[in-house]
Amino acid sequence: MVMTAQKSYHGQDRSVAFDRPVIGPRGYLAKGPSGWLEIFPRKVADKALAEFVAPLDLGEVLETFATSMKLTYANGRKREENWKDVTSYLGALTQQDPKRIPEIVGVAFWAQLLLHDEHRETN
Repeated sequence: MVMTAQKSYHGQDRSVAFDRPVIGPRGYLAKGPSGWLEIFPRKVADKALAEFVAPLDLGEVLETFATSMKLTYANGRKREENWKDVTSYLGALTQQDPKRIPEIVGVAFWAQLLLHDEHRETN
């Protein structure tokens, strides 16, 4: 008899999605696949994101994403970005499967995008 272990919840071939993050003073909160809020410490998440996009400039990466979303939805039916948009972009940027984008990187990118958009609107 051959016994095999089931793939873990956080296995490599998972289909994961997070909701739009909320930005707190020390962390990013996002509802994860379990339906519960998950906390990503800002310092750790931002460092993981910076290492992920290196040697590219994070500001330019964020601006390129924002521009691509505007161009994609230039016909007037603007919509907010979602987890698939974020991971697809990061996957294309790094030439890897979007399902392999680390959750902490995706959430940090999305949070940084929200901060970037807020900063751009105030200026």
